[in-house]
Amino acid sequence: DIDATILAKLNFEKLMAIQSSFVSLVSDPIVHRIATMERVFLREGQLTKVCRKQHKPFTFWLFSDCLMYATALPSGVKFKFNRSMELRSVTAVAHTATSVSNAFDILGAEKSFVVIAKSAEDCEQWIEAISSAKAALLSAGDSASSSTATTASAATDSSSELPTASAPVWVADSQADGCGLCGARFTFLSRKHHCRKC
Repeated sequence: DIDATILAKLNFEKLMAIQSSFVSLVSDPIVHRIATMERVFLREGQLTKVCRKQHKPFTFWLFSDCLMYATALPSGVKFKFNRSMELRSVTAVAHTATSVSNAFDILGAEKSFVVIAKSAEDCEQWIEAISSAKAALLSAGDSASSSTATTASAATDSSSELPTASAPVWVADSQADGCGLCGARFTFLSRKHHCRKC
């Protein structure tokens, strides 16, 4: 099919452009293998990550198999790689705290955090795009995965369900009175930070 060939070519060119936009000092192997015939580019945009001292802007890329984010360098056309998250272990849900608007949680097995979109519409679109991409990946049975049992059980459920073991989201001291994982109350001796025992 000619249309499919053209779309595949355009997708590969976009992946190559993203791959070439990263500075060469990056050690993560995925940065050097962004452009593959199996990967599909889905969405790109700037989101502000909620951090301890100050919120930081990052450029995010959503692909058919992973979510990646990076810091834009002063030139605005090159990026410093920060992290890639395997999409099958990522869930995006609306942020429940009212202190931040247009925010959603990105929950992953290794790292979870809150990001702020530029508008409520953009926030909803990101959540939907991540959820849809994850559902498509799980239903396709991703042949690259070695854990077919996990894929089969996850594919039977909706993409809106939280991952079984996601990393805790950082919470400001003023908003945390207990551990988000085990429920232990914070006291003078049990400090207000992520509970390292969980």
